[in-house]
Amino acid sequence: MTESVPHPQSTSSAPLADGLPADPLDFVPLPCRASNGWTAARQRGFIAALCELGLVGAAAEAVGMSRQSAYRLRARAAARGAADAVGAGFVAAWDAAIDQGETEALSLALDRAVNGVAEPYFYGGRQCGVRRRYDNRLLLAAMRAIDVRQRGIAASASDEPKARSGSEHTRRGASPAGNG
Repeated sequence: MTESVPHPQSTSSAPLADGLPADPLDFVPLPCRASNGWTAARQRGFIAALCELGLVGAAAEAVGMSRQSAYRLRARAAARGAADAVGAGFVAAWDAAIDQGETEALSLALDRAVNGVAEPYFYGGRQCGVRRRYDNRLLLAAMRAIDVRQRGIAASASDEPKARSGSEHTRRGASPAGNG
């Protein structure tokens, strides 16, 4: 059984300033060995989930695969990356999706910290109202994450531009032993 999901090609596939594709889904999937493995549709679904979640394990689970197999796929793509554009394209899509997912998670954390979360409260088995819960620890964590990202951007802007490789993402747990 072969999965086939058409992917609309973006009209703007020009790379961004840092060399990553403008659309993380604009990549050529790696060839798969078995129909129950990392098919083209699963690879695209994984990258799409990674854009939303920013977590490798959750994105892999969303397409019915394991976190370890996702990292093996990335390692295979990185090994091919030096030889052809297909592997490099998958690695670049992975990197862009992780960055986008982290941004989404940070945005959600800030929204919850600043606007609070509505919690219903009950008395005698009936809902009496709704209160907003604000989490200062979440706000502080989000502010620290912003500070770390800003320092990372400032540090990378002062360095010479480098090609992204799998080894640069060890902070994100890009190894099977990591928490990503």
